[in-house]
Amino acid sequence: MGIYYRTEKHNKIPVFEIDGRISGEDAIRISRKLEDFVREPFREIIIDLSKIDFIDSNWLGVFAHCLRTYRERRKGIIFIVKSEFVQKVLINSGIDRIATIVTSFEDI
Repeated sequence: MGIYYRTEKHNKIPVFEIDGRISGEDAIRISRKLEDFVREPFREIIIDLSKIDFIDSNWLGVFAHCLRTYRERRKGIIFIVKSEFVQKVLINSGIDRIATIVTSFEDI
């Protein structure tokens, strides 16, 4: 099926929304887009995973790389995650120690 993404803003913070069944092939494409965002003049980005119910190790690698790149530039990442499975994967990988994980835009 593939993955779809779109960008918008929430309270002047860029939002990168990901939707669809994600795979390893999609991870490379999204990683490049997220790297492009780091050059923009903002302090943080929201990665909206609220429509995603599964991620694999490819995605953990993308997010880990993205977090490292953003931290080097003193920028933050907020993940919006509704899936309990995805939350557990992010927390078990330690991403919650360097990024904020919330369940909705209202939590930001």
